[in-house]
Amino acid sequence: MTTIGERSGGGVMRAAVQENCRRGHGEDGIRRNGNVITVGNYEITIEKDRMAVRDKTTGKEFSVWGDPHLHTGDGDRASFTDDNLTLDLPGGVKITLKPTAKDANGASWIDQIGIMKGKEGMLVSDVHGNGPVFGGPTSSAEVDQAHVDGTVLSSGREIDDFHFADGREMVGGDANGRWGEHALDGRGGMSRLDFAKKLVGDVLGGASTGGAKPKSGDFYERLYAVLAKLEKLKDGALADLEDATGRKEAKEAKKGTGGGGSVGKPADDPLDKPEGGGGKAPGNGGETGNVEADIARAQGEIQRIQNYINQVTQLISNMVAQEGQNALRIVGNIRS
Repeated sequence: MTTIGERSGGGVMRAAVQENCRRGHGEDGIRRNGNVITVGNYEITIEKDRMAVRDKTTGKEFSVWGDPHLHTGDGDRASFTDDNLTLDLPGGVKITLKPTAKDANGASWIDQIGIMKGKEGMLVSDVHGNGPVFGGPTSSAEVDQAHVDGTVLSSGREIDDFHFADGREMVGGDANGRWGEHALDGRGGMSRLDFAKKLVGDVLGGASTGGAKPKSGDFYERLYAVLAKLEKLKDGALADLEDATGRKEAKEAKKGTGGGGSVGKPADDPLDKPEGGGGKAPGNGGETGNVEADIARAQGEIQRIQNYINQVTQLISNMVAQEGQNALRIVGNIRS
């Protein structure tokens, strides 16, 4: 991966990173007390070969540990070996975990953990070796550009409910997977929190206006506005998917409490009747069929939006690769 610093010769971007960190320090609240990092609503405890995240508001939690496994408090299980793992959490918190190289037995472990929110970031290294070694607060852009996202999981309202890039929820384990867990390597995705990209946009915008905010007609600004709208649409589709999944789970739980020990539920269950009490329409599968259709529709919408996000992000990346070096030189001349 070619980093932003490599494209710019390093000096201008480092200055921008330092300035970004200086202004942002304290605003986004990444704080450490021993091996516990507090950011937003979360307490992140990092020990050798283990990271545990707890939502202080809801009490929900998950952990990444060992070689490495991801386990949630409600029983979801997954593992990864080769690819980085990025977790998008509510409240604008992004965590990227980088595994070590595989050992002689083909196992890898947690090597580095990047934690980002707003303008602030923190990098924890040597988690498997002698560590963990905690870096001081720095710019989220500097932490973000250090690693590719790899496989991306995003959580909805609760941090123990993760979704893959295609919108499907990661539920339980995979009976056909290693250790009965979902395999995360190779699933891809793109984090909706790209702090490095935002810093590049800030610098490129300043290049055309002598340090002022870019004009409303600036092409980069328009592209980022499109991305912001797409990301909001994706958040809405994820919320729809979570709602539909919740209705499906409620329906299944209702079936499981049918009278007389029967798995089925009573025939007069109000969930089987449309509003107005007219009973199920023949052939439409009832409420379960509607819920399944809602889930499929939400998953398709999420995938469609993600494809648009990928296309716009690739366009920006291509433009930065072609024009970034010259633009950053202009910024350096202006600042000097």
